[in-house]
This record gives sequence, C-alpha cells and structure tokens, in this order.
Amino acid sequence: MKIVPDLKVTRYAQLKAGELFLYSHENGLSVAIAAANPVEHGDLYIVTLGPKFPAAMTCPTIHFPNGSSSLLSYGGDYVLRLPACSQAWSSEPPAAGLPCIAVAQEDTYIRANAAPPGRGFHPCYVSPKQGRILGSSNVMQYFPLRDPIFAHEWEILTTEEKPRTILSCPFDA
Repeated sequence: MKIVPDLKVTRYAQLKAGELFLYSHENGLSVAIAAANPVEHGDLYIVTLGPKFPAAMTCPTIHFPNGSSSLLSYGGDYVLRLPACSQAWSSEPPAAGLPCIAVAQEDTYIRANAAPPGRGFHPCYVSPKQGRILGSSNVMQYFPLRDPIFAHEWEILTTEEKPRTILSCPFDA
C-alpha cells in the first residue's frame, strides 16, 4: 500500500534544516520549517508559517520549540508555488507582520519576525531551499536582501501528481 504524501512522525530534535512539518500548540496546528542559524553553530529554529500562530505571535516567526511533542514531517518533499499574476508582486515589502516571500540573489526567502514574541517586528529572511536563516550575528541581526521582489500570495503544495495545498497565503478564513 502506498500512502501519500509520505509523512513521518518525528520529534523536533530529529528534524533536519529545510524540513516542512506540522505541529500543535495552544492555538491549534501550524505549518513550519526547521531552519538553521549558521551564526549560532547551526542551531535549529522553528519558523512558524501559519495559518495559526502560538500565543503572542501574529505572523511568521522564528523561535525555539516549546515542549517535545510529536511532529508530522513532510521532509523536504514539498513545492513552494509563487504567483503568476503581476498583482501578487511588489517591489516594496508588505506591512510588518504580513506574510510574504522575497525573491532575491538567486534564492527565495520567507520573511519572518526575528523579534521575541510581543516585542515588535524585526524582519529576517529564511531560505527554505537551504534550510537556513540569512544572518549576520548571534543577536538576531539579519542581512537585508539586495533588490528583492515580494510575493504576497503563495502556496506550499505536496509533490503528488495532482498537488494538494498544505498552506496558502493569504490564509483561508
């Protein structure tokens, strides 16, 4: 018997950088990516993408996990689909806290909040392809991207013959 998509139950400590996974928190379930911070010896962080967010978080945010509950991992087997229509793109980033994807420097980045929960918005960028945070120091100071273009509509899909949506932005009500 074949089960699709190919999911596995795992723990946070077993994740690899770039893995997409589903996890539970006090406000529901969220899709997230594990991302390494190269300036902090490759420590793995959770980048919560949505559609629900843990307490005190309102947008895609970088944080350490709380607890050691089981996760449902898609691994690296997913597709980030960018928009085709011009109305979904902008040369300016959307307002702080609104999810977006930045395309720059031959890579694609998820914009996330690096500020601790409840402490405002400090943008940083995460490469899902490389599974790493684009960073410059161990105090969460992040390099700005050169000449990025921002997508404010995007989807993460399964890689099946008929792809299914894992997460879409803007988030469904």
